[in-house]
Amino acid sequence: MEKAINTMVESIKKSIIRDLNDVYSVKGNKVLKMLLKAYNDFQESERDGVGYIFDINNTDDIKCCIDGGMTSYEIGKLYLGSHNDHLPYFYFGCNYPIPQPINTWNELRMNLVAWLDELLPNVVAYPYAYQSYRDVYTCYVTDVMVF
Repeated sequence: MEKAINTMVESIKKSIIRDLNDVYSVKGNKVLKMLLKAYNDFQESERDGVGYIFDINNTDDIKCCIDGGMTSYEIGKLYLGSHNDHLPYFYFGCNYPIPQPINTWNELRMNLVAWLDELLPNVVAYPYAYQSYRDVYTCYVTDVMVF
């Protein structure tokens, strides 16, 4: 049984990577956003938010960053940079005392892909723990099984 589950996780991983590489499609963008939500839920639940990817346009994310010590200058710099120099996504926290912007869509994709081996077993084991896990599970398991 364990081998079958590992094979399924590996198949899901390959499908996600294939879809993420289709950067100019609606599906590729949908998968990127869906995976980012699942990744952040995983970071919060399993790693105390250490690797959480914040969004400068998300009020809850900014509140969390302010509570974590981010200054208004840093927020302003991230916000202005997100229109020209980098994406609106960034790391901040114990591993990133200075906000670290994510520069390109490819960088964001590669960061998410790097975590698939840890994220996907949780998605398969607990598909209804979070809406984001359910979305990934439905897209890559349920929709494949239901013809």
